[in-house]
Amino acid sequence: MYHPPLIEVGVFLQENDKAKNGWRNNQLYNVGNGGDHMEKIKKFFAEVKAEARRTYWPNRQELLTSTGVVLIILAVSSVYLFLVDLLFSGTLGVLLQKF
Repeated sequence: MYHPPLIEVGVFLQENDKAKNGWRNNQLYNVGNGGDHMEKIKKFFAEVKAEARRTYWPNRQELLTSTGVVLIILAVSSVYLFLVDLLFSGTLGVLLQKF
């Protein structure tokens, strides 16, 4: 069976035999052979699919209600910010004309 070479994992290691062979803090680190990328990708998408099954999807009525609430809040916020901007720009215009 193929065993990948042991490598250092980005931490400064003392220059001794253990450091040269992948030891850090008296523990041996092995990062794998890199050939299991496809397995990791398959596992990731399988987990995504399983998570999507557990997700609560709203029905049409809940979706329309939530969308309406968001649009109303957006409209009210837009009007409020427009009025505040109008107030500040008017105030600033008056101040700049005086000075």
